[in-house]
Amino acid sequence: MKRLTISLLIVLCFFSILARPTIVHADNDLIVEKVVVDYTFADSLKISATIPDSSNFNNLSLILSAEGQQIRQVQLEIGKSDQIQITYDLKTGGFVPFSRIYYWFEGELTNGGVVNSPSYWFDYIDNRFTWKSNQSNLFTVFWVDGDAAYGLKLQQIARTGLENATRILPVAPEVPIEIYVYPDESSLQEVLLLNSNNWVNGHTLVGFNRLLVAKNAPLTNLTDLERVIPHELMHLLEYQFTGDKYNNSPAWLLEGMATQAEQYPNPDQERALKDALAKKTLSELSTLCNGLSQDANQAIVDYAHSAAVVDFLQRNYSNQVLLKMLENSISGLDCDRNTITSLGISLQQLDNNWQNSISANSSTNSSLSPSSLLWIAIPTILLVTGLFILLQRQRNRKKTTNEIL
Repeated sequence: MKRLTISLLIVLCFFSILARPTIVHADNDLIVEKVVVDYTFADSLKISATIPDSSNFNNLSLILSAEGQQIRQVQLEIGKSDQIQITYDLKTGGFVPFSRIYYWFEGELTNGGVVNSPSYWFDYIDNRFTWKSNQSNLFTVFWVDGDAAYGLKLQQIARTGLENATRILPVAPEVPIEIYVYPDESSLQEVLLLNSNNWVNGHTLVGFNRLLVAKNAPLTNLTDLERVIPHELMHLLEYQFTGDKYNNSPAWLLEGMATQAEQYPNPDQERALKDALAKKTLSELSTLCNGLSQDANQAIVDYAHSAAVVDFLQRNYSNQVLLKMLENSISGLDCDRNTITSLGISLQQLDNNWQNSISANSSTNSSLSPSSLLWIAIPTILLVTGLFILLQRQRNRKKTTNEIL
């Protein structure tokens, strides 16, 4: 019994050592002390540390490795002091917002050997704002303005948006999806470094399962968010379906599907599309294969054009053809070949067919003149005539009564 007890104690001690979160420094590890990190979001990153006996190194460098992003190496200056100060420019070498950044130091010894320090990390949060959060099984929502009830509304918008998107593209998303709601468009554009496109109010970080969107004042007006959140969620589903072939898909298809997922149609897009059709300034669909315009005025037409073609496909071929086109994108077919394989017609013919359907609808509506207008006018005339006769009879009856009196 005593031997058994001693054996159990030895086993327990062994596993307690394995579980202990310690950092083991081998003889050739680079020793780093007093590491401090500070950053101003989208501006600069500062890291300070002490590296004992730094004069023993020919070269010292800082390695920055952000999740899913290219590794960056920053050369350090070796001075008389063992204190190292690094300032890294985040304006030109920024990281994906809200990603985790790993970093360590690497040194080349005077004898030619290379040693590395232990790895450290920090989360690259947009620290210009104080974020509130709300989490469900599907979404983790972050916002700046508004109370807890506002967070619940954001959750509902996201849930409804996901339902709309999955009706078009039945794909199970990775969850939870992170959604960051910025207080205005300008603060979002600063994050995306897209200041030239002051119309951008949403962006999907498809490889990170993360949405960045902007709200418009006041808080009670949720219409824009009810458009942009479902739109960006559709892009996540598209990426989930296509993977690293996402960018091989026609841009008009990706954006058209995303626009169709929006909870409400955008009246500005509808007006812009009608105007472009009337003036015959609409771009050919083939020009929207690799991307939509960066110009705000043209972009609104391109988005409306893309959504209208996708709507035409849904009505005439069903949503299954959208999946087929995405599958063909995965296999490597280009935009025109994809359309031919999926529909049996060229991209130009698809665009023509859609425009002809618009013309046919317009002709149907305009056919109210002259014969159809007559069918509307006759009942109206009869109704007015009948009312006139009725009023006239009432006047005559009243006149006769007065004469008798």
